[in-house]
Amino acid sequence: MPNSVSQDKREIMLRHKIDSYLKEELSEKICLVPIQWHNDCSGTICQAHTVPKSNLRCIARKGKVYSLKTNLFKLKKNQKQIPECIAIRRASTFSGFCLTHDNAIFSPVEENAFKGTKEQCFLLDYRALAFTLHRHAAQARVDCRLAREGYCKDLGWYKGRLAALEDLHRYKSVYDKVLTSRDFDSVRGYVVEFNSPPPVMCSASIFPDQTFAGILLQDYVDCKQLDMISFTFFSVGEKGAVVFAWNTESDNVCSSFIKSLMIIPDEYVTSALLRLLFTYSDNIHISPDWWEGLPEAIKWSAIERIQIDSLQPNTLADDGVVFDPWTISCRYHI
Repeated sequence: MPNSVSQDKREIMLRHKIDSYLKEELSEKICLVPIQWHNDCSGTICQAHTVPKSNLRCIARKGKVYSLKTNLFKLKKNQKQIPECIAIRRASTFSGFCLTHDNAIFSPVEENAFKGTKEQCFLLDYRALAFTLHRHAAQARVDCRLAREGYCKDLGWYKGRLAALEDLHRYKSVYDKVLTSRDFDSVRGYVVEFNSPPPVMCSASIFPDQTFAGILLQDYVDCKQLDMISFTFFSVGEKGAVVFAWNTESDNVCSSFIKSLMIIPDEYVTSALLRLLFTYSDNIHISPDWWEGLPEAIKWSAIERIQIDSLQPNTLADDGVVFDPWTISCRYHI
């Protein structure tokens, strides 16, 4: 019994340490613009919203939404990660751009009507990449600190994190050239538009390893260079959209990934998109009315999906869980 108690205490201390380190590293303030633009930074790093605050207001209740805000110290052994209701000012933010560049770069998608242009889709992609890079870099620094203290035993996981970070930096360099040249010919995208704002919003960049039918697309272990895609769920005035965007460098994997979505009938697209979102992203922001109105079995299936390893086979395949469909107005390539 004493050994068990001692082990539990060590686990709690480690969780507290990881949580503390992660908060420190995620608070790093940096402007992730192309290096040649650094001299124009305002010096004021803002809490940039990956999903605009105006979008979050569309789904908020009394200024709050449900979000995934993990506190590892609170997570007891086997406790599940459950969305918490937080103020929209805290939702979807990261300290990755100065105020000047955040306003200037993203104004074509923030201030103009969304028309599905290559520029707008690229900017959504660029912001998702910046957020993902900022988070992965912070997590890698936490891993490094833990390794120096003798905590990090799983070196395979650590090396995998560094490999993913290397790929993210490579894509950042590619995307920086697109941004500075304003040549969007290499941008590829697929848009699903809805008749109303989606009750779940997010922004994420991922390395898709399988199709919606469960077919392997790329192996995280064997691939020397992973293909990347981003997806953004957001409102478009009184309507909504999900935008997938990628660069031609990732066309092989991403085209196959999107083709597997295209063949899904409209009435099942919502369920497929939510399987993707709850499996691959932790930057999720949910309408309280929608979340609380879900049948308990459906809600807990989403919570279970948040916990699973995305590398499992058939993760995105139809699991029999059906969400009420969001009415689709159109689907198109850009």
